[in-house]
Amino acid sequence: MRITKINLSLIISVFILTFLSLDMHAQALMMSPENHWLPALNANVKQFVFEFEKSTHLSLNLPQGKIISDQVDFVGRFSMTSLASGAQGFDLAFIIENAEVLAKNVQIHLSMTQDLGFGSATINLNVQCAAISIRAKKTQPMQAVLDRQFAVQAFRLNLSKDDIETNLIGCNSITGLDGAVQAKAIEFIQAQVVNAELHKALNVEISQQLNKKLSEFGRALPILENTMSLKAQVDTENRLWIMAEEAAEGERFTPTEIEMASSSAKPVILIKKTYIEKMLLKYLNFEFEKEPIFSKFNSGLQKLTCSRWSQFFAWPSLMALPKCFNMEMRSKLQDVKLIDPAQMRFSLKLQSWSKAVDQNKDIAYFTAGATFSLADMIADVQTLSGKHYPEFISWSGRSSRISMSLIKSALQDFVNVKLGEMQKNEKQAAKISIFNFKKSKIISPDTLMLQLN
Repeated sequence: MRITKINLSLIISVFILTFLSLDMHAQALMMSPENHWLPALNANVKQFVFEFEKSTHLSLNLPQGKIISDQVDFVGRFSMTSLASGAQGFDLAFIIENAEVLAKNVQIHLSMTQDLGFGSATINLNVQCAAISIRAKKTQPMQAVLDRQFAVQAFRLNLSKDDIETNLIGCNSITGLDGAVQAKAIEFIQAQVVNAELHKALNVEISQQLNKKLSEFGRALPILENTMSLKAQVDTENRLWIMAEEAAEGERFTPTEIEMASSSAKPVILIKKTYIEKMLLKYLNFEFEKEPIFSKFNSGLQKLTCSRWSQFFAWPSLMALPKCFNMEMRSKLQDVKLIDPAQMRFSLKLQSWSKAVDQNKDIAYFTAGATFSLADMIADVQTLSGKHYPEFISWSGRSSRISMSLIKSALQDFVNVKLGEMQKNEKQAAKISIFNFKKSKIISPDTLMLQLN
């Protein structure tokens, strides 16, 4: 079985859980019914063994006395066997093994009533030990009751004295006591240290580990993978809600939209049109800005740079440059708009700049309008306008006329090549695979509800 340290960085299909009110001020919102997310979490946590290591101090004040230690180290590992709905939230069953508590520089002050055969007497123990080691000798089954934020509310561990091995190291007086008194003192120390401190350490680790496992569920969804802000909660019906990106007042989901999502029997995502647009703008620009178009690799631009005949009729100012000069064209998306939610069709506004690289001359800039669908990832450049940099026209002394047909063809090829590269790159394609949904429904002009596969 795989052993996982506290830092869990690679986990698949898990969730984030941080308590919020149901105001859900988000631009993307996922709802998963209990019968979908809870089995997925169960299947995932069973694959891992969690190691824990914790250091603290001990100061127990009890009616019978007190136990003090300036350093207590806990080590062990546990694995979760099942998580189920319970009356107060969730019931967790797990096992713990190799658990050990090591307390150093221990002071024990204990009042005990001992039967002496002819009566009883109170014995006051004042013991100092260099260390006390308490170790579980075998794997122990355990149970915990968790609330809907996965904080431990109750903890059940029934350790018998035969299950625990206790070693007292460097103690000043307990070893000389009567055997019955010594056994009773050791039993008291075991019970208090295990109940007060081992339980506390396990409570923290269980909550942390479950929440770390849960924290990756949203990021396993491509739409939320790179989202900086993820918040979620389990509601009173044990539906899991995951929220992405804080929304401004006018961008928030309405109570009606949230109610439509909550009534679904399948996992769904509510998503704002503006959120999809921003996400695509970011991902597509990552591809578009990686490398420019160079005329020597593009037949249309090469024709413009090498043919004086084409330059005369299509772009006269280029005749001032050497024949077959090296033209560079860089492009960046300025805007992405969802124009057909049913077909996931978008419009693009592309800004491009051309430059004569060897002459270090900025030549012209262009604005193109295009549309494309996520179904086929093929763009159609529909509009194109361009204008020279004034400095280049002054330098060339030529006409400012530019024919757009060859430029349009070059940009058309560029956009489609970039879309094709993104589609072929599994990692990049996964970022927009949210749109590989089973059903979609437009529930308001600005909101879509997608049923996940």
